[in-house]
Amino acid sequence: MPGVSAIPPGVFADLVGQDEAVDTLRRAAASAAAQLRQAALARAASPAGPTVAGASARPEAPAGFEDTDGFDDLAAEAEAENADGPGGAGPAAEPGAGMTHAWIFTGPPGSGRSVAARAFAAALQCAYGTGCGACPGCHTTMAGTHADVRLVVPEGLSIGVGEMRALVLRAASTPSGGRWQVVIISDADRLTEAAGNALLKAVEEPPPRTVFLLCAPS
Repeated sequence: MPGVSAIPPGVFADLVGQDEAVDTLRRAAASAAAQLRQAALARAASPAGPTVAGASARPEAPAGFEDTDGFDDLAAEAEAENADGPGGAGPAAEPGAGMTHAWIFTGPPGSGRSVAARAFAAALQCAYGTGCGACPGCHTTMAGTHADVRLVVPEGLSIGVGEMRALVLRAASTPSGGRWQVVIISDADRLTEAAGNALLKAVEEPPPRTVFLLCAPS
């Protein structure tokens, strides 16, 4: 889409030479932000419905993200793709551009799959839906201190079912301050069979505001 590539790299700055992947992730983050705004507007329209804090309207873009940088175009496209409701992208969505609750980042060692996953998590928590790199959501996610972003790294040879069940239970809670509960599983290929089954159940029946990002070697 014209203008999208002109958006400053923000949290995606380290993904050099991966423009297509960045484009896909940025569009998905914008789609996710549009889903939250639509859900908030729907709740606001209901007499007894609560609102989602910070999601009912898109704030002003930060410095460096002026309208000419394609920010408004990207947000408008995401709104159009989600016109059928907050549950998913509409029929006009491009393949891979819509938001889903589970993503797999694959690549050989050193390819930056974990870097890409963390950057995407930051974009999901971004106040502007683009991964600006300037807002608190971006800063805390990239620093590893965001309360609603969990990084799972195997401490041994595998990730056991007990750890995975506890993680899935925590991930099912409502985001405490962010926009989504995001779970990043590094080396997801080390999940035991039982742990994989526990995760699969959560992925098949995901909580409405939980996203799983799985990293594995190709």
